[in-house]
Amino acid sequence: MWKDSSTDGGKIRLKTSHVAAESLLPSGLVSGEVALNAADGKLLYKDNAGAVQTIPPAGYTGSLIVGSEELIFVNGILTQINMV
Repeated sequence: MWKDSSTDGGKIRLKTSHVAAESLLPSGLVSGEVALNAADGKLLYKDNAGAVQTIPPAGYTGSLIVGSEELIFVNGILTQINMV
């Protein structure tokens, strides 16, 4: 079952960085939390095992639909967001 983990009406709040290649330690996220490195276009999350993972995996080229947005990736880097 999906849960609304926010306290502000379901809005998603991302942890963000604007420093290219900045790493994120597992202690910086809770399980299921998402972070965005805006400098290099990487989305990160903490999995149930406690490891920080990249969305999509490194080298991925293609698109993902998330809610009402299409995320376009080239070689694992987020390059564009379109409303669908």
